[in-house]
Amino acid sequence: MKPRAFTLVELLVVVGIIALLTTIMVPSYSALISRSRQAVCASHLHQIMIAFKAAQDANLAAAGRGKPEAPFPVEETWPAVPYDMIREANQLKCPEDHRVSSDFIRTLKYQSAMGGHFIAFEPSFDCVIRRGRDDLGAYTEYAIEENPGWGGTWSGSIYGFSENDGVWRIYDGKVRRKLTLMSYTCAFYTNRLWFNGEMLWTNLAQHQKESLWLTDSTPSYGLNTDVGGRKSVNPDTIVLTDFVDRIIEPFDDPDVQTRLYDPESARHRGKLNVLFADGRITALTPEELAPAVFPDRWTPEP
Repeated sequence: MKPRAFTLVELLVVVGIIALLTTIMVPSYSALISRSRQAVCASHLHQIMIAFKAAQDANLAAAGRGKPEAPFPVEETWPAVPYDMIREANQLKCPEDHRVSSDFIRTLKYQSAMGGHFIAFEPSFDCVIRRGRDDLGAYTEYAIEENPGWGGTWSGSIYGFSENDGVWRIYDGKVRRKLTLMSYTCAFYTNRLWFNGEMLWTNLAQHQKESLWLTDSTPSYGLNTDVGGRKSVNPDTIVLTDFVDRIIEPFDDPDVQTRLYDPESARHRGKLNVLFADGRITALTPEELAPAVFPDRWTPEP
């Protein structure tokens, strides 16, 4: 007996059923993925909290004293502190944060006092590089000359003037990299060092032999500026939350509330993961985080 073929109506019914099931399942699948990423983000915050405590323990052991004065890092050391313990850049990145981290070297700039132009840390007429190694590991050195009429060299001087205004050493690293100003001979006081759009140093002559620890990626979490440098902190105080900025100034920045609603911050289906001082991690809406409505959540006073 010859098998009967499907009729057009039967095929349309089957296609309709499949389309209906797809319509039902896709949102559920998307919600499941979103909840999974929110859980991963919460895990990252938990690991950061562990890193904070480990850093405190290490500092206490080195100092041989009691309770630390500042249980959480200040603005200048965030996010460097947890990198000492975590060593994985992705643990400071929310999986729902799709911002692309900028290349480390390309965000590092020397600003010249002679015209205010910027010189990149890469081989050019103004900058020469060389590789080396010491007890701390492999590094790259950069000799920069800010005078546009002279090129950077390693020779030291020409006609009594410097051929390089500074020699910078940057050690290799996957997440954190140490930068040291090895020497500096320029007489100008307004030369500057910039990283990720933030000025780190000016009057560079005063920073010879000093070092900075720089991180290769921008964190997804903003630090409440008020928690650092305090001897005691209320357990219900916000320490970190998903945010578009590395630093949150809850009472000094009038645009904080607007940025709390930014999809780059409220990325967990309109909520933000929050790390409290006692280690709790909770997803809250922008309304629940508003400093004007809930100031106690941002004020560390016990």
